[in-house]
Amino acid sequence: MVTTSTQELPRGESQEEKKLAPRAESEPQAPSEKSAEASPPEPLTQARASKSEVQSQPRTAAGVYFGLQEEAYEIPEDPFMALKDMHLPEEYTAILSPCLQSFGFLVQHADVMEEISGEQHRFTLVTNGRDNRYLFHIQDQILSNPSRMNRVALKDVLEVFTNRFGAETRFFVFHETPPNAMYKYVFHELEKQKGISISFISFTEIRDLRNLVESLQWKILRIHLLLEEVSQNVIREPEGSRKALADLEQDDQQVNKIVAMLARRASRAPVALSAKGFIRNLINETRWPDEWKSQRIGGLTGDPETDARDLIEYAIGQGTNPDYAEETILGGLLIAMLQDVGGEDRNLLHAMISDYNLGKI
Repeated sequence: MVTTSTQELPRGESQEEKKLAPRAESEPQAPSEKSAEASPPEPLTQARASKSEVQSQPRTAAGVYFGLQEEAYEIPEDPFMALKDMHLPEEYTAILSPCLQSFGFLVQHADVMEEISGEQHRFTLVTNGRDNRYLFHIQDQILSNPSRMNRVALKDVLEVFTNRFGAETRFFVFHETPPNAMYKYVFHELEKQKGISISFISFTEIRDLRNLVESLQWKILRIHLLLEEVSQNVIREPEGSRKALADLEQDDQQVNKIVAMLARRASRAPVALSAKGFIRNLINETRWPDEWKSQRIGGLTGDPETDARDLIEYAIGQGTNPDYAEETILGGLLIAMLQDVGGEDRNLLHAMISDYNLGKI
């Protein structure tokens, strides 16, 4: 888990220090006047700065960016670090979860990994196995400070999510302080370029839900989270009609889908981790008995397709977890896989766990 510091950042320079173009000594200076020369506009297509460039930048920056005037804003030590942990605080997931769960949605923390660097970003996912909403808490130190480096970092991180989850993805930015207008412009440009949706929700609006009845909470959340097309009537099948692990074992097509997904993700693991290391870490994330974990890790070959096939078939054959009766061995593996997948893969895993009664998410 990535943690972020709650220490307040320095407020920046005084008003006198922010004057960017001092007057000549011969010119009388009026106390109420300010003078500043604006830098040339920065085009939207400007190449992104690397993280090392961010860290080497001076403490303040000024100019006109994205066609909007920018004052001298203080740059955090590393905005990329501040954007690693963006899941909603527990105070707010505790408000959202009961109502959304009553209508078939789960609220859970999840991670997405940058495929090149291997760095992870935490966020909050609202899903019913088919419809997904991606919730971010972006700290005030970022949203109230539209320095170039902050905007570059935020765009880069959002593109990681967009590239992973695809077009028509719906993102929701939660905030305490309203975001600076410049960010809304940047997000609007990103929406047009990527075909995604980005909405802003105030934490104040979420706190207001605490005093409302559940039916009214749901009506408000349907608007906030764009859930209007989701039926309020959640159909639950009778327990006896649900499929089981034995049914999945006979369905080669479904089994092949899981194998292909696992093999694909293992083959894309960072070089330093390797496919073998990826599957090893996945096994260690399960709640399997330690002896079973050691046996499977010891049998890994390093070939993604071979190891994926062997692991899935082993998990199916092991049946129910002896330490957790409500969870099958395969279910535990699929739940572990949920932590690093999105889009169609996540929907497939959710549906399979639910349809075949493999465990509780």
